[in-house]
Order: sequence, then C-alpha cells, then structure tokens
Amino acid sequence: MLCIGLRCGVAAVAVGLSMTAGAADVDLSTGSGGDYAELVVHFSDDAHVSFGVTFDAAAAQWSGEDLVLFVADATGGRALDGSDASFVPPSDFGDFAALDVVFKTFAFGSFFDGFGYGTSSDLGYAGGEDYWHFWSGTTTANTPTGWTVPDIGASDVAVADGSAVGFRYGSAAAPLAVPEPGTAALLVGGVWWVGRRRRTRG
Repeated sequence: MLCIGLRCGVAAVAVGLSMTAGAADVDLSTGSGGDYAELVVHFSDDAHVSFGVTFDAAAAQWSGEDLVLFVADATGGRALDGSDASFVPPSDFGDFAALDVVFKTFAFGSFFDGFGYGTSSDLGYAGGEDYWHFWSGTTTANTPTGWTVPDIGASDVAVADGSAVGFRYGSAAAPLAVPEPGTAALLVGGVWWVGRRRRTRG
C-alpha cells in the first residue's frame, strides 16, 4: 500500500539545506509505528543522501518502490514519468532538499531512471556503469550494511523493520562503498528494473 503525503501524517522532516560530495541525512516519520528502514541514493559526483524512515511495516506493507515514492512525496519531491522520448526534466531537477525521481514505463514494467537531490542529479543510461544500480541490505544503528544485488525489482523487494534500499549511479560498487582500484570492474552491477505496477494515487 502506497502511503502519500498528509494521509500518512508525516510528523517530522529534518533536511540538510545543501549537499556536496559527502553525505546528507534526512529523518522522516509516518506518524505511527516503531519500525525503521533506510533509503540511500548515491550520485555520480559521490554526493549521497540517506533517508531514515520510521513507519509501521505491518500496516504499510511497503516495497522498495513504495519507500522511494514515499520519500519523494514526504520531502516535497516529484515523481516524473520519463517514458516519452521527448521528456525533458525540469530545470530545477535536483536543486532542492527534496527527492525528485524519474521512472520509465514499458510493456514489461518500469524502472527508476533518474534521481535528483540537493544540487546533485543523474538521469538516464550513458553507457558502461552509468545507470542506476539497485541494491538491498539491512540497517543497524542507522548504518546500512550487507548490500546485495537482488534478483528481483524494487517493486518486489519487501521493506521490513531494519531494511535498507539503495541506488547508486556510475559505479558497480554498493552505495556508500569506496571501490578499491583494480577491483571495481569485478563487482556485479545492480538491477535497475523495478517492475513498477500501475496504480491509482489520489
């Protein structure tokens, strides 16, 4: 079940006003529940942001896709459909402390094609590792670890208490990781297809 905006009773949003190479942390709450999950977005300029979300996992029944869309909505970001070949992102894409996302929809499903936050943004496939790699892991004491490349899309990855969901552009290394010289090429890239299901939001 997708939780949108005021229907979730967003209780708190603490946002860093800018993000350079390094980390920004954002804490969000759905207003009820004691479960915790984290979303990490790691850009090609090495800027990265972590969104810690407190929620009720049993009531929300979120997928990784739902978590991304909740964070975008709760921070005041936009979910933009870039399926049309003529799509041009807004000139302010990634210029604010809000998570903007772009998805593309095809007959087989959809995938996240772009993220923007705090002056950092990456959009589209540019060859090689230049696309959004998808990862899942766990979070302990607000530190995501145990990243793995799931063999299913973000819409099928269940978000439970202690889950971490991550995206990284331009590198096959896990989110937040620093690849070692000579080993980066051996890392297996993430899956960027999210199998997005059509749904009605309102």
